[in-house]
Amino acid sequence: MSLAHVEIVLVGPQYPGNVGAIARSAHNFGMPTIKIVGDLDVTDVEARKMALYGRDVLYNTRMFTSLADAVADSRLVIGTVHQTRFKRTPPAPVWDIVTRHIDTIASMPTSIVFGREDNGLLREEIDLCHALMVIPSCESLSFNLAHSVSMVLYEIYKNLCGGVHGVHLAKPSQRDFEEVFEIADAMFHHIDFYRGSQEKSVMAAIREIAYRSNLYTRDLPLIRAIMHRASKSSRFYTGPRGANPTEKKPDKRTDEESTPDDPDCSESAESETH
Repeated sequence: MSLAHVEIVLVGPQYPGNVGAIARSAHNFGMPTIKIVGDLDVTDVEARKMALYGRDVLYNTRMFTSLADAVADSRLVIGTVHQTRFKRTPPAPVWDIVTRHIDTIASMPTSIVFGREDNGLLREEIDLCHALMVIPSCESLSFNLAHSVSMVLYEIYKNLCGGVHGVHLAKPSQRDFEEVFEIADAMFHHIDFYRGSQEKSVMAAIREIAYRSNLYTRDLPLIRAIMHRASKSSRFYTGPRGANPTEKKPDKRTDEESTPDDPDCSESAESETH
């Protein structure tokens, strides 16, 4: 069984030898290509030497200028990190993430994203990942990029070969998610939700909630419709539920005229008594 639905995405790799070794691992697991965000020369002699019999994969490398473009059609985007640097749910061990998402990995386009050798993934790149995983080590040290890719691919392959997994409902692509996030951002602006809040922090939290919710493609039209309706209805908002916006408050002057200290009011009361 090959990893037909899995794509390795390398963000800003710096060493051609690493990319060549990754192409070799990809070939071993039946993958026809890898993706690179950046402009590394895959024809470099070190890359070709390390690729060995994986040179076909190396030469089929697809180049992108942004991670968003590289994962646009993926139904699941898993980012690999060394530690938690941002306010997100802590990354889970590689075996936990693979087991949790194995049905999606087995049947739908899945991107496994690896960051730069020296600085990993940036905040905005992590925001595109539906889940984060880490390869634990005894002293919490990071692994070489090529070694990390090989370990992750082996973990996926081991789980896929362990049994037959059913195909579930279609999952949204990253492009689908981005459309929902754009609508959400526009809605928050429209209802003035960002007052006193950091826009980037709010949207980062929305992304994490959406990724963690295990949404299906069929769920998105309803979510979009709700947000559109909320934006359109916000200008008609008149206060808490139960309040009557048409009810007028008593005129202040009328209240004053009806006080017992008003002479006219006292005379009227006396005439009614007699």
